[in-house]
Parts: sequence; C-alpha cells; structure tokens
Amino acid sequence: MRLAFVGLALALAAISMLRVGETSSAAASADLTRLDLAGSMQQVLDELGLALPVASPSHRCASQSFSDVATEQRSFLEQLDQAALLRGFADRTFRPTLAIRWGEALYHWSRLLKWLEERGNVLAVATGPAVAAVAVPPRWAWLRADLERLFRLGVMDAALVSDLRPEAIADRNRWQGIVARTVQAWRSGNHAAVVAPPVDAASRSGAATSSPTPAGAAAPSAPSLAGPVLTIEVRDSIQRQPVVGAQVVANGRPLAPSADGRFRLPLPAPGAKLDLLFTAAGHASLRLRHIAGTRSDLSILLKPLRATLTVRVQSAADRQPLRGASVKLGDRQVTSDGRGQAVFRGLPPGYHAVEAVAPGFQPTRQLIYLEETGSTRSLRLQPQLGS
Repeated sequence: MRLAFVGLALALAAISMLRVGETSSAAASADLTRLDLAGSMQQVLDELGLALPVASPSHRCASQSFSDVATEQRSFLEQLDQAALLRGFADRTFRPTLAIRWGEALYHWSRLLKWLEERGNVLAVATGPAVAAVAVPPRWAWLRADLERLFRLGVMDAALVSDLRPEAIADRNRWQGIVARTVQAWRSGNHAAVVAPPVDAASRSGAATSSPTPAGAAAPSAPSLAGPVLTIEVRDSIQRQPVVGAQVVANGRPLAPSADGRFRLPLPAPGAKLDLLFTAAGHASLRLRHIAGTRSDLSILLKPLRATLTVRVQSAADRQPLRGASVKLGDRQVTSDGRGQAVFRGLPPGYHAVEAVAPGFQPTRQLIYLEETGSTRSLRLQPQLGS
C-alpha cells in the first residue's frame, strides 16, 4: 500500500514536471499575444517607476470591464484602454490570447512612447539628417510616423525597419530587445547620440543587414562580375517604378541587389537553363525559365496585388447594422448601406486604419489587416451616453 502510494506520487510529480516543460517550451515558441504586449508595456512603466491613471468609474461603466481576462489582469488592461494605448474590442472583450502582428504591435508601442513624451519623460530628442535617413518600405507607409518616432528615439534601427514583415511576432528575443532599448533610452535620455547607419541601396531594397542567416543557408551576396552577366530589374507593372524589397532567386539561390538596386547574375555556359523566381510584398510572384546567353538583361514586371475590404458597421448594443455611417480609410470615405456595409476596393494587402462615425454613437478607429484574398471585418460602435 505504501509502495503504491509512493509510486503514484512519483508518477504525478513526473507528469507535473512534464507539463511545466511543455508549458515553458510552448511559451518560448508561441507568437506574441495581445496580453504579452500589455505585459511589455507594464514592464516598461514598472522599470521607469511610472504608472497609468486609474481607470475612472465612468470608463468602467462604459466598458463594463473586459469579460475574457482574469480578475488580477483587468485593472491594468482597463488603464491601458482608458489611456488609448491598447484598446479592447467593441464587444467588451480584450482577446488576450490573440496573436499580434509586427505592424499592430509597433503601432501601439509608438503610442506608449508618445504618452511618455507628452509627460515630459524625454530628456533629449535626436534631430537632424540622421533621423531623416531611415527608409520606410512602401508597404509600411501607413505606419511611417510611428516608425520614425521609434527610430528617432533609438528603439529601432534602420535594418529592423527595412526587415519588417506583415506577420505575427514569433521572435520574442527581437521584441524583448525593443522593450529593453525603450527602457535604456528613457533612463539615459541620450537620444541625441543615436546615429543612423547609412541608408544604402541594400536597406532601401528591403535587405535585412542584421537578421541572422538560418543554419545551413547561404546568405545572399553580391555576385562576382567576372565573365558574362545577366542584369535583372524588377518593376511595378502599373507604376513602372522599381519594386522596393523585391527578391530574386536563381536556381534556388537568392541574389543580392547591387548598389543601383538591380540584380546581376553571373551566367553559366550558353544554353544552360535558369529557373528564376521573383517575389515582393504586395505583388504576385512570377516564375520563369531563362536560357543563358539569349540576352544580357531582363526587365521583370510584377503585378501589384489588390484586395477588397468590406467593413460592417454595427451597434455594439444589439449588433444591428448601422446605415448612413461614415467610414474613412486614408483619403477614401464611404457611407454604409442598408446592411451597414462599406466596401473599399483596390486596396493593397496589409494594415489599414479604419474609422467609423455615426450619429448617436461614439466614433471608433480600428487597425485592420487586409488579407491578399480580401477581408470582411466588423466595427461595433458604442451608443453615446444620454442619446
């Protein structure tokens, strides 16, 4: 009996240790979530000895608290929501386990830095040509002001800006580096010492100069130009401008752009077959076969991807569609129809900030990620108190 009890205890301990190991491993490999982002904000504020204002009773009444978070987390998340640093959703949820993408995370992180700046917590601010040297890829144009703030304060460098991808944050070490640099920047107040690395053609074309190369993978490098060379230029099929961040792969090997943004491939013997793959964010990929020696240059046109975003404007109180709401995206404005829908066609995939306004309701603004195949998203507006 006693031996059986000891054996059972050991078995339970082993299972417990296994679960702990599985949990820690999963935590290390899982994508960054909205709750993780809130935790990063709390870490910065704690290390700097700062605190957000306590959520007012009227705010708590309006939000009715978040229904999907633990009690011990609710107070701080309400403070983030009230300070407009990290908003909840119109259905009064926070969605703490929802994976967060790079663009959305940096958008919210920039709001935190702005909050710090407005409260006089910046001792020095970098100015001059070094700040203007950062090259923001076109697909991140909507985030330009936020990226420039992060760059100006030394939280991000030019290489990280050029290497941004519209995907969830799987590299927690890279994100933690941003958190650590934020704390360091405010503690030292040494923002004026931030020096931008030169923005060369590689960084303008989206080449990641600081990203580690996977084990066993050859990093793209500028080829030797001894002998015959095939010069490749990748352009947008509509604007006829060079595509920033284009990538060329020849027979499975990635090429690096030259100083002028073109790709130069040393040619094998005449008649040899080349398998060429051309890709770029926001553009349809293109693959073609080329026979070496038939020509010395190629001009490739990539078709930009366009998608349709359908926004459904609803009342948060009863989920009924709101007709006549004004929905704004960039410089475009659409009025919702009888089904509460506003349709935006011909948009590039990626992040878009959408704002909806309707009489008798509180305006709302939400960051939406538009998939390449199109997306439908709902914006739920809270009724104005007393209306």
